[in-house]
Amino acid sequence: MESRHPILLLKDLTTGYGKIQILRDVHLTVSRAEIVCIIGPNGAGKSTVLKAVYGLLHPWSGSIYFKGEDLSFLPVTKHVTRGMVLVHQDNNVFPNLTIHENLEIGGYLIPNTARLKSRLEKVFEQFPSLYNKRKHPARSLSGGERQLLAIGMALMTEPDLILLDEPSMGLAPQMMAQVFSWVKRIHKDGKAILMVEQNAKQALEIAHRGYVLDLGKNRFEGEAQFLLDDPKVKKLYLGGRDTYENLS
Repeated sequence: MESRHPILLLKDLTTGYGKIQILRDVHLTVSRAEIVCIIGPNGAGKSTVLKAVYGLLHPWSGSIYFKGEDLSFLPVTKHVTRGMVLVHQDNNVFPNLTIHENLEIGGYLIPNTARLKSRLEKVFEQFPSLYNKRKHPARSLSGGERQLLAIGMALMTEPDLILLDEPSMGLAPQMMAQVFSWVKRIHKDGKAILMVEQNAKQALEIAHRGYVLDLGKNRFEGEAQFLLDDPKVKKLYLGGRDTYENLS
């Protein structure tokens, strides 16, 4: 499903922390109609890709294009206003604030009160469980509910591209399945998604395409089903974990 004009394009991205190189010549594309996942072993550089895309790290070499514009050296705030948002893997909500207050913070860039109210209503419509607990502090939520709230805060920015960093991390299997179902639902609402995920099989089952990183380099890439069926990918990166079925 790769578009000729992808919403996100990484060309030969090389970067790291301090003097330590993490990524080397990484390439990646995401179209407006896709869920794309990045999988690979711990320390492969998966989350570093998202940080570089979002402007938390600058490229040492290579380029990052979003909607055709080179964002390689723009600050994070510019990424948000252009339609990109990152959902971190942890510490992604304000625990002492209510769900409603968290969502309002997510929409802090919306200048119009009526528009902010409309966005809140839409998020609550998408996720009724948040509405039912809207006056509760975020600290009272389960891990999965907090992840849902973090995604809801991201949706308040009205993004075109959502970057998800390990959305199922630390969740029980049942809640993990629900998170992946939410990701599919958000995509159906017209959002492009780039997702880093340690639960590789589950991520590929809902994705259109995937990239396998290893030691900071592209190792495999292709249609999600191709990667699921590839014997080398199975042996090296997918072994031993059950899949979730009937995600909707």
